[in-house]
Amino acid sequence: MSSLTLSPEASGSTAVAIDQNALLARCMGNVPFAVSLLYELELTGEQKVRDIAECAMSGDHHGVVHAAHGLKGAAAIIAAEPLRAVAAAIEEAGEFEVQDVITFLVANLQLEMARCLEFAQVFREQNRA
Repeated sequence: MSSLTLSPEASGSTAVAIDQNALLARCMGNVPFAVSLLYELELTGEQKVRDIAECAMSGDHHGVVHAAHGLKGAAAIIAAEPLRAVAAAIEEAGEFEVQDVITFLVANLQLEMARCLEFAQVFREQNRA
């Protein structure tokens, strides 16, 4: 079994929630597309975090891995590196069934999601057509 290592992002970060420049680069400068991706996060992000938390509380490590993997991908697409890093750490902890680490990281995941949702709202308001 490999040892789990937490990046600074996974253990609680002061990095920006979403790298706006990277997001826009990934969207090829298409601001409406970036807004649509962030809106999707606003619609589904909290539920994805709840799904991970519920799987963690019930000891469903397979569910934790599956849900964290999906969130990790979504976070990567929108350049939300701290959120992606926490989701990746949860995914790894779920693979090794390290419940105490999962529980610790879920709290960080909730904080990172809140930061991303705040960013998404501000970005959307600043880029209204």
